[in-house]
Amino acid sequence: MKLVWRVVGTIGIASLVASAGCGGKTSRQPAPPAAQKPSVRLPEWAPKNPSAEFLRAARVLKPLPLDFMKSPGRTDAENAARMKGAAITWASAYEFFGTLSDKQIERFLQAKPKYLVIPIKQLTQKQRAALDGYFEAWRQTHKAVVLPGHPELRDCLLMLYKRGAKRDLSNVVAGFDAGKEAGGGHVVSICFQVTKPDGKTDGFVNAFAQI
Repeated sequence: MKLVWRVVGTIGIASLVASAGCGGKTSRQPAPPAAQKPSVRLPEWAPKNPSAEFLRAARVLKPLPLDFMKSPGRTDAENAARMKGAAITWASAYEFFGTLSDKQIERFLQAKPKYLVIPIKQLTQKQRAALDGYFEAWRQTHKAVVLPGHPELRDCLLMLYKRGAKRDLSNVVAGFDAGKEAGGGHVVSICFQVTKPDGKTDGFVNAFAQI
């Protein structure tokens, strides 16, 4: 079942008193109807107390269903674990998206295909904190991932370093892709791209929403 988040303004009631000689009477004017702000439809996997950044992203993005992570080749327990992990990493990706400025979101939406990346060294303090939160969410949800020969899949930073990222990530851009590198369509991915010394690029994307 999908939850709906609403903010309803507080109603202020002003009383006007009209006096007529010694026998004053009090009359109440009807309070104006409360102004209702547009509701935000939250994903089924949204955190219990979503942040302002999460809600901001939810006004732009459409959620992926957790069934997106299911595969007939996995057991029910494996699918359940992947869906649980996705709920955590997708929420972190929403947080990162929600730190974009109005102009950055507009650039993303107007681009054809939709694509926006920012050099990691140029992220604002809030954006970098949200990105670090995504890195941590990935680590926490991929501890048990076992793929022989690819231990870096447990950590986004290790995946970047393996692709040639500098320790300070000064040659890495991060952002969002809905078609340029992620194969087109309406699926939105968080994306990372490393520029190597020879000018070649390498990176990876992780889907988390729709547009």
